[in-house]
Amino acid sequence: MKIQSTVAFLASALAAFARAQQVGTNQAEVHPVLQTQTCTKAGGCSTQNTKIVLDSNWRWLHQVGNYTACRDNSGNWDKSVCADGVSCAKNCAYEGVDYKASGITASGQTLSFELNKRLYLLEDDNNYKLFKLLNQEFSFDIDLSQAGCNSDAGIYFVEMDKTGGRSATNTAGATYGTGYCDAQCGEGAPFVNGAANLNANIGTCCTEMDILEGNSVSSSFTSHPCNKPGVHFCTTPQDCGDGNFHYQGTCDRDGFGINPWAMNNHTFYGPDASFTLDSSKPHTVVTQFITDDNTASGKLVEIKRFFVQNGKKIDHPNANWPGISPGTNSITDKSCAESKKVFNSVNDHAAKGGLATMGEALRRGLVLVFSSWTGQLDWLDGQIAGKDPNQPGGSMGPCPANGPVPTVAPVTFSNLRVGDFGTTTGLPSNPTPTPSTTKATTSAPTTKPTSAPTTAKPTTAPTTKTPTAKPTTAPTTAPTTAKPPATTSAPSSGTVGAYGQCGGSGYTGPTACIPGYTCHVYTQYYSQCIAN
Repeated sequence: MKIQSTVAFLASALAAFARAQQVGTNQAEVHPVLQTQTCTKAGGCSTQNTKIVLDSNWRWLHQVGNYTACRDNSGNWDKSVCADGVSCAKNCAYEGVDYKASGITASGQTLSFELNKRLYLLEDDNNYKLFKLLNQEFSFDIDLSQAGCNSDAGIYFVEMDKTGGRSATNTAGATYGTGYCDAQCGEGAPFVNGAANLNANIGTCCTEMDILEGNSVSSSFTSHPCNKPGVHFCTTPQDCGDGNFHYQGTCDRDGFGINPWAMNNHTFYGPDASFTLDSSKPHTVVTQFITDDNTASGKLVEIKRFFVQNGKKIDHPNANWPGISPGTNSITDKSCAESKKVFNSVNDHAAKGGLATMGEALRRGLVLVFSSWTGQLDWLDGQIAGKDPNQPGGSMGPCPANGPVPTVAPVTFSNLRVGDFGTTTGLPSNPTPTPSTTKATTSAPTTKPTSAPTTAKPTTAPTTKTPTAKPTTAPTTAPTTAKPPATTSAPSSGTVGAYGQCGGSGYTGPTACIPGYTCHVYTQYYSQCIAN
C-alpha cells in the first residue's frame, strides 16, 4: 500500500505547505471533558479537567462551502478540488464532531466508546496534554468484558507535537485531532503539515509506548523507540522501513513487548474467575517507568507492569520459556535481548537505542492516545500461521484462526492517574531498578501483519470509519486452557454495522442497521447507525 516517493513529488509536497487544511462550520467542535489526576506523595491527587478529541482521520472531510466529500470511501481524492496539495488544502475542511452520536461519551473520570475510533487527551481545547513519565507511574481502570477475539482496545503514548502541528500551514491543529504519528511510520495521513498527502507517500514517524493493547483474552505492553526525536516525516522506503527495508527505518516497528500468553502463561489472563486476572471484570493497570537513580533526570532502565483487582495487587507473571532468565516479567534491555533470541527475532529495539532512547522521549513528553479497532488479529490473540503453537512465537492467544470479527465491542477507560510511585492506586510501592542478573521481560514478533497498517487511508464520512492497525505486541504460545468468548458476527450484506453510514445524498449502500441500532439522519448528506 505504500508508494515510493520521488524527488519531484517531495518538492511539490514541500511547496504545498503554503496553505493549510480548513475548518468546517456545519458542526460545532465541543470537546467532552475527561477528568484525569496527577498524584504526589506530598500532596495527594489533584484533578484536571482534561478533554477528549477525535482524530482528524475519522472526521468528515468535505469541500469548503458545500457537503461534497474531498475523498471517496476508498480514499481517492476528488481531483476537481485536489489537483495538487495547495489547492486541496485550500478547498477542503475538517468538520466538527457530535461525540455522543458517534458513540463517544465522557463523564467525570470515565471514557467509553465503541469500535473503530482514535482519540487523544487534550490539556485544553487547543493543545494535547504532554506526559513526562520518567520515575513516574501511570494507571487506569479498564473494562474489556465486551471486547473479545479479533478486537483491540489500545491506550498508548506517542511523541506527537503538542499543538498537533498547528502553524500557518495547519489551522486545525490539536483542536481537530491532527498530527498523528507512531512507530509504524504510516503514510496514510491525508494531510502532512497542512499539505495534502495526495500520493500517500509521506510517512509520519515517532516514538511509541504501547501501555496496553488487548481484549478479554489477550493483553500486552510494548516499547517502540525511534532514532530521531519528535515527529519525523519519512519520504523513502528506507527511511519509513517499508518492505525489505523493515529494519532500516527510523523506528523499531516490531517493538519489544510482553504478553502473558506469549510468555507461556495460559492461566493468568482471561474472561472468568478461573484466571488469576479475571478480564470479565474491571481491573486497574499500572505501568512504572524506573530510572537508574530513581529520579526524573535518570536513565530509563525498566518498564514494570502490575494490576489491581478487588483491592488486591497482582504482579505480572514471569516468562516461562527456556533461555529467558527466571523472574523476568518487565521490559529491560537484558530481557529484550534474551527474548528476541528465544523467539528468533531481530533485536531492532536495541538497534534503535533501547530503553535509553525511549527514556529520552519520555523526558521530552508524549501524547496519550485511545483506540479501538477490529480485524483478524492473530498477532494479538491467536495462532501464527505456519508456526508451531507449542514453540515460542507460535501463538499469541487462544482465539481460533479466521474467527468472526465483532461489530460491537465497547470499551471503558476510567480513573486515569499519573504520579509518584505508589500514589495512583493507594498500594505501597517503592520500585528500584532490578539487578541485571535477574530481571528481564518478553519479546515481540519481528514482523507486523501487512493487513493492518497503522495509518491506512482514512475515509471521508465523519467518525465512522475503521482506524488503521498498529501491531506491536509480543509473540505467544499455544492455547492450552482458555476458551475464547463468543464474538459478534459481521452484519449481513444487507445491513450496516454499529455507527456505519446508512444514508445520505449519493449514498448507494444498505440502509438497514443491525439489531439494536437505528439509522439516524444528521443532514441530507449523511446518516449513521446509532445505538437505540
